[in-house]
Amino acid sequence: MAVALEAVKLMGRLLRTSTLVGCLAACVLAGCASVEPHLAPTPAILKDPRVDFAAQVPAALRSTHLPVFYATTRAPAAEGHYGNADGGGVTLGVAQVRLGEPGWTWTQLVESNRASSVEHPRLGAV
Repeated sequence: MAVALEAVKLMGRLLRTSTLVGCLAACVLAGCASVEPHLAPTPAILKDPRVDFAAQVPAALRSTHLPVFYATTRAPAAEGHYGNADGGGVTLGVAQVRLGEPGWTWTQLVESNRASSVEHPRLGAV
């Protein structure tokens, strides 16, 4: 009887240990997964065909590539990237952002505004 009780205790410890190891492995793998940059879905009000903000954008600014100015207090980690450590001051920069799929035109980007959703995000890149 004592041997059976010890076996049950050992099995319980092994089960807890294997569950912990499995959870840790899942966390590590999830942390290593890359996240594909995407655009936020278009707000519902802007999907209304009667609202056409794209027509108000001057022709010279109609592009799927644009500069985004930023300020960060984080320390540089790699060329064009920042880590989580404090940088000891404020760094200003310009990120080049691509809206939509590679090779899209302004017209395709505008058309995608009416079709975008949480379930079908549009790609973007920095």
